Amino acid sequence: MHPSIQVHPMHHPISYNEIVTTVAKALFSLGLPPGVDTESAKNIAWLEANRLGGVSILADEIARIDNLGQWSIPEIKNADEQLIITSSMPSSLGLAQTILDFAEIGKTVTMNMCSVPLVLFAEAARRATKSKGFKLRWVVDGIMIEGICGSGWSDINIPPQSKSTSADVIISNQKSDRPATAAIYDTHYNYSLSNGMMVDAECWNTINQLAKATLVPSSVHSRASAGAEVDDSV
Repeated sequence: MHPSIQVHPMHHPISYNEIVTTVAKALFSLGLPPGVDTESAKNIAWLEANRLGGVSILADEIARIDNLGQWSIPEIKNADEQLIITSSMPSSLGLAQTILDFAEIGKTVTMNMCSVPLVLFAEAARRATKSKGFKLRWVVDGIMIEGICGSGWSDINIPPQSKSTSADVIISNQKSDRPATAAIYDTHYNYSLSNGMMVDAECWNTINQLAKATLVPSSVHSRASAGAEVDDSV
């Protein structure tokens, strides 16, 4: 579906703002609604700034959605203390904001077969405050991945090969003290903001190509397919 891409080596760092702007355009072309595209772009930039491979994660997700030909439409069931999201490989790119909205008010959210759970972790870390933190848990190849975040810090034990892996994710609202292993934004996040980031050249070209094109027609139907209604009947 994409034209052939000529890959050029990156000879200079990419700024945080350039990543947000370019990724937002790419996600809009992919069919995410205005607003959601920008917030999801900030999550990708946050992951890249924290050395969690946001650009390569997004390139993998673009390829997956491109192969599907459409967004996977999830079913969302809202119970008393839980929110359960089920479907065939729902993308965290279009649902991170909705999921954290519910987690913020105290619900435990389970997202079955979530693609790229790290996007949810980025959204949680960006929202965490001194009075409210979050915990995310999922299992990959028998390994329990646990990410926690609070105001100005985050901690996650994810192997490099698992960054783009899909899994069942549980998100809960939890205040906790910063562990000694937690990454402090000042150490490398602020460095990335000040000095830019050397991103994967091939992945960045994929995102740039999509930012310049229209993969999904801009219509009510195409954009509605990127989200879902909440079922309050259960």
